[in-house]
This record gives sequence, structure tokens and C-alpha cells, in this order.
Amino acid sequence: MPSVEHERIVAAPFSEVWPFVRDMDNWAPLVTGYQRHEKLSDTESIWHLKGELGGLTRVAEFKALVTEWDESGRVSFTLEGVNEPVVGNGNFIARELTSEHPALPPQPEALGLSRLLAWMPRYILGLLTGTRSSSPAAPQSGAAGETQLAFRLTVQATGMAGGVLNLLIAPMLKPVAEDLANAIADSIVPSASA
Repeated sequence: MPSVEHERIVAAPFSEVWPFVRDMDNWAPLVTGYQRHEKLSDTESIWHLKGELGGLTRVAEFKALVTEWDESGRVSFTLEGVNEPVVGNGNFIARELTSEHPALPPQPEALGLSRLLAWMPRYILGLLTGTRSSSPAAPQSGAAGETQLAFRLTVQATGMAGGVLNLLIAPMLKPVAEDLANAIADSIVPSASA
């Protein structure tokens, strides 16, 4: 099952990050391929995301159901394709960094061929969605007073073509997660310094 985990340090305290993250209307438009979303209730919504595969543009619809809501900084959800045979789940976790709870050390930057292989899905994703995918943000140290934002997403295409689609989905998840985390951080930081 294709899965991704991504963490980003946001240069703002939890008290500024969490109100932004807890309201999907703030960050939903930042998701790659976003077209629109509709809230059905406090825990259910329908998401419309546009992508292109093999020259065909398609808007996929997903029903998202919030399964856990913890005001200390955790939201968990499940996904089910409305017009596509896809299922998944994930979560957002935000936690204030302190001297007692520092950020995890950053991963070393990939070099050579592995850097090229990490760049290719991001470039292809930009071509497929018609958007320019940003490059990953430089690792940050995670000082006290900042917030660590972690995002986890697992998706699985089902049905007859599921195996092939999962092979295509897997390399696209990391750039999507990185772009979302970076866009959230970029949206919060200007308000933190105002």
C-alpha cells in the first residue's frame, strides 16, 4: 500500500499553527490538484482533486471522514474514492517544540542518483496536475517555540487496475506531502511575524 510520512518545522508556536491546521478550509486549497471541497458535517467532507494520466485529465472525488479529533494536536481520517476505486487513511500531528521535546534530527540530504530519483516524481507530478511543484524546504533545526507538523498518508487503489495504479501513486505521494507541509508553513509564518 503506497504510504508517505513527512515532517516540517513551522517557525511559529503551536497556538498559531493548530488553529490553522484544525480548520480544513484554511489548508484544503493548498493540496496538489485541489479543485474544491464540500463539508457534509463536522466529520465528513468530499474532496475534488484534478490530475492527469496518459493525456487524460480527470477530477477524482474522495470522501474524507475524521475518525479522531484531539485538540492537543492530532487529527486522523479515512479516505474512500467516490468515483475511483481508492481507499486510504492518514493523520496530521502538530506538537510544540520545547527544550524537553526537541525536533527529530533532519534526514541527510540525498546525493547524486538518489537526488535525481527524488526530483523526478516532483517534476512529473507538476506535469500531471498542471501545477508547479515546489522543491522541498531546507531542513530546519526546530528551536523551542516552533511547531513540528507531521503528516502521514496511506492510499491504495483497488479493483482490477489497482496494482498498476499503486505503482504510479507511490512516487507521487512524497512530493504531495512535502508541498502541502511547505504551503501550510508558508501560510502560517507571515501571520506569526505580523
